[in-house]
Amino acid sequence: MPAIPCIVEERSNRTFFCIRGKSMKKRHILWATGLAVLLAAGCGKAKNTEWKVTQYADESGLQANFYTLSSNRGELIIIDGGSEQNAGQVKEVIRENGGEVDAWILTHPHPDHIGAFVKLYGDKDIKIDAVYDNGVDYEEYDSVDQEWDDIAVLQEYEELTESASNVESVEEGDVLQFSDLSLHFLNSYRKGMSQTTKDMPNNSSLVFTVESEDKSMLFMGDCYDETLGKQMMQNYDTELEVDYVQMSHHGNHTMCREFYEKTKAKAAFFDAPEWLIQGEQFDTQKNMAEMEELGMQIYDYTSCPNEVDL
Repeated sequence: MPAIPCIVEERSNRTFFCIRGKSMKKRHILWATGLAVLLAAGCGKAKNTEWKVTQYADESGLQANFYTLSSNRGELIIIDGGSEQNAGQVKEVIRENGGEVDAWILTHPHPDHIGAFVKLYGDKDIKIDAVYDNGVDYEEYDSVDQEWDDIAVLQEYEELTESASNVESVEEGDVLQFSDLSLHFLNSYRKGMSQTTKDMPNNSSLVFTVESEDKSMLFMGDCYDETLGKQMMQNYDTELEVDYVQMSHHGNHTMCREFYEKTKAKAAFFDAPEWLIQGEQFDTQKNMAEMEELGMQIYDYTSCPNEVDL
């Protein structure tokens, strides 16, 4: 195996290691506070780091997506952040964690996922070290845009981040490493994707596993296409086996039961307020019952904030 180049940067009080594979497509990123030990193969990892996942309800009262991954060392990773109306809650969570976001992962540019980020990006009261998105092409998005896709939010996001040096797009197969936490990306936008999936804005969501030394969680964004689900089951097989799973598309009109059964998860997170659970026009409640049949504990917005150890 060839030597792996290691690029080191200083960001705030953390040392940033960027290990790049030969193809330059695989990115392994390691955050460590204080002294980092370099191993023979490349870089070391932090010891005794404890992580937790927290799910938050959106302050708009609507379906949305806002999770944090936080460590006992002060590291903070945000997934999406929810709607524009949720920006106040997101900012407060950031401030409670020291005012700095190590990484902000945006699964796809729907307003109920990136609205808060767009509102907060550039806020001088907080510091955002790195942002990762799905790299969706604006013109292709515009060609299939529906009213609910609200392309104006994507346009605003692109204008805000056009010249930013801390924003990078993630591809399927990429790996990010933060301390002893690994993020493996199983799905992302691909050029021409609108020709192979009916709902490209949702189905180009970043899908990824988060793995600590002890536990793991699968984040689905809004990806619900059964063909993509079958491809992931075939391509990643046991990599889909996790302790927790975030239900795609808020648990309404989601992936098939077979996909979730494959994960062998012990708990399922529904990003759903009560109206989305109880409404007869939605299949959220049916999907909850199916996950319970599979032995999963159910978390949803009615009990937020919901927190589990990772």
